[in-house]
Amino acid sequence: MASNSFQGKIAIVTGASRGIGREIAIQFAKKGAQGVAITYLSNAKVAESTVSEIEATGSKAIAIQTPANFDTATAESVIQKTLQAFSVTGIDILVNNAGNMSLYPMGQLTAEVFHTMFSTNVLAPLLLTQATLPVIDPGGSIINISSRAARVAVGGQATLYAASKAALEHMTRNLATAHAAEKKITINNVMPGGIETDMISTAPQAMIDRVKNDATAEKRLGRVDEVADVVLFVAGGGGARWINGDTISVCGGAAMW
Repeated sequence: MASNSFQGKIAIVTGASRGIGREIAIQFAKKGAQGVAITYLSNAKVAESTVSEIEATGSKAIAIQTPANFDTATAESVIQKTLQAFSVTGIDILVNNAGNMSLYPMGQLTAEVFHTMFSTNVLAPLLLTQATLPVIDPGGSIINISSRAARVAVGGQATLYAASKAALEHMTRNLATAHAAEKKITINNVMPGGIETDMISTAPQAMIDRVKNDATAEKRLGRVDEVADVVLFVAGGGGARWINGDTISVCGGAAMW
């Protein structure tokens, strides 16, 4: 991709104070984005660090705190704060990266746990997409970050997480069918496998070892930049305009378990 692939573009990346989201946001800035808005849940200090790194590239940036209980008003607020911060009327890219990867044994699954998981991993991307569609510019892109767990069985403790990511993937396909032609945009999933982040470090070591040794060609976890590269490609920085309603795997040759 050219160094100015996203010149003048406005991007929103959720859950971007650290990990995959942080790398995606910084890479958009390094490729010329005019403005990058990130959202975060609670760690303002880390979010501001990401903003500073984005601004060091010459791009503008804003960090928006969002609550765990995502609703329509929150989604609309994220969009309006982004438009106002960068003095624009349209958004080019939305990356729904924020996710909940909490693991629960079957005996700990409750209605509250279910709603919390699906609120973050399914409802928030849906509401943000809903709020973005009226202001997304032609040629724009909406990308949802899925997971290999949506396609393969990874163990009982990940049952709810896997189900939420499977729902996200199919929702994305339906959103593309409904809105891509009308808006002249792309709506896709990017599906990482095991990536070396703070989030995966909370998983049982046995699960991490299984991902590295049994499910990748190189016997290692992926890096955040390897996911960000694919997200930027799908967002339009590398000729991916004819990919729509699809899921791009970034799993290092992951096997079907």
